[in-house]
Amino acid sequence: MVIKLKSFMKNIKFPFLYLIIALVQVLFHPVNLSGQEITDVDPELQNDQGNMAAVTVDGNFLFYVRGISSFSAVDRANLIAKRIAKAASIPTISADSVKVVTTTDRDQIYAGDEFIMNLFDLDANAEGVSRSVLADINKKKISSAITLHRLERSKPVLIKKTIWAAGAFLLLIVTLFLFIWLMRRLNTGLQKRIKTRIETVENISFNLIRSNQLWKAIDLLFRFIRIGLIIIISAVFLQYILGLFPWTNNIATYTLNLFLNPIIKIGKGFVNFLPSLAFLIVIYLVTRYLLKLIRLLFTGIEQGGIEIKGFDRDWASPTFRIVRLFITVFAVIIAYPYIPGSD
Repeated sequence: MVIKLKSFMKNIKFPFLYLIIALVQVLFHPVNLSGQEITDVDPELQNDQGNMAAVTVDGNFLFYVRGISSFSAVDRANLIAKRIAKAASIPTISADSVKVVTTTDRDQIYAGDEFIMNLFDLDANAEGVSRSVLADINKKKISSAITLHRLERSKPVLIKKTIWAAGAFLLLIVTLFLFIWLMRRLNTGLQKRIKTRIETVENISFNLIRSNQLWKAIDLLFRFIRIGLIIIISAVFLQYILGLFPWTNNIATYTLNLFLNPIIKIGKGFVNFLPSLAFLIVIYLVTRYLLKLIRLLFTGIEQGGIEIKGFDRDWASPTFRIVRLFITVFAVIIAYPYIPGSD
């Protein structure tokens, strides 16, 4: 019986062995099956665990919420922000009236009689705290948001911020005026100096380089820099002025992100590209010096310094071109996956 069993094990096929292992996994580890999972997480929240959005009121960040199957995290965050703003606009609701009502599967936050939001276990797990702790934290943040919402719309604060905005606007006009005046003076000085040197270069190059054409190129670059700096200065001041008022604070945040996000993405993209760039540089250097070495070899054959039996000297130049083509194509094939946009 032992001999028969051994011969059976020798003749067993690998796919059959994999099937046995899979059956053992299913039988002895049923917890991995989706139908066997037992959890007290709200099933709607469980469907989307990676979706998060920030709740902001008047451009001020409060906390993050997760998306659920009925609507996305962004929609949920916007709805909570609207409820907080609505509660803050009702004078009879005080900031101290924010409370938490605990149920079996969730905590509900109210401002007076106005419902604000639900808090689930998955929201708490995402923050690494218990549901009761997160509910207390969000309750305090909502209470502070209501207080700040009303304070920013009070008459003394609006008058003070209007004065600041007017002062910032006047400062912007003065700054732009001084900047344009300074750039004109700088442009005139550079024009005198650069034109003299350009004419010298024109004489040396036997009029191959036209002084007026070269100056036009430099002047165009100078104008581009000037316009760019004017836009940056204006954007900084407008960002400050718009950020003073609660009604335009969101616009200020949006415009800031509009300019910053591309810069951040470009920076991250460049940092992520650095390993690929290093690989491309190595491939370029290896290919370049390999071609130089091969050129040296075939030059020696062509000039008679190196002799290869059965290889005519006249074949050296065309053979080198063929070898160079193959090496270049091979290097491009290796480098191609590391070139940006190749995917």
